[in-house]
Amino acid sequence: MNVDDLRAKIRAKHAASVRQFRAAVLGPEGIHGPETKAVNGRSPFPSISHPSVTDRHAAISVVGDVAELAWLNENPNLTGFVTTLSIAGRHKLLGDRMSLPSGECDAWISEIVGDDLLPFVYRAGTLSGVAGRASTVYYNVFMDADKNGVMKPDGIDHPQLRHLSEL
Repeated sequence: MNVDDLRAKIRAKHAASVRQFRAAVLGPEGIHGPETKAVNGRSPFPSISHPSVTDRHAAISVVGDVAELAWLNENPNLTGFVTTLSIAGRHKLLGDRMSLPSGECDAWISEIVGDDLLPFVYRAGTLSGVAGRASTVYYNVFMDADKNGVMKPDGIDHPQLRHLSEL
């Protein structure tokens, strides 16, 4: 299945909880910032968990975080925000970490951020943990001071940061 087909499957099965998670991370309308107040430049960490849509033995969890770019990059001249979303898989019965297909990871993140912010999503890297395979995948969405999506700002350089369209 391609990412669009997987998004449709996610939407059909989990639309309400994805919408609630999107509001908790990105704001009530899915844009313009979280519903929760930032503390020391960061918001609390909302999360969501569901069965995988590609592996009946796996469950996924996604955690969201919003931080000011100045805090993230330790550069007070940077304005705006970055939303970081991490997705990880676990075996539903054993609880062990599992790798998820990159297409499923991209589909969950795409469905969570929605079409308005999708052009501003970057994969930010992975942590390996299952026989050297990726077990947690990180994504960033950059936003300006008004919390509108923007392309990666100048001054944000990370070797693994790649626009979703490049994958």
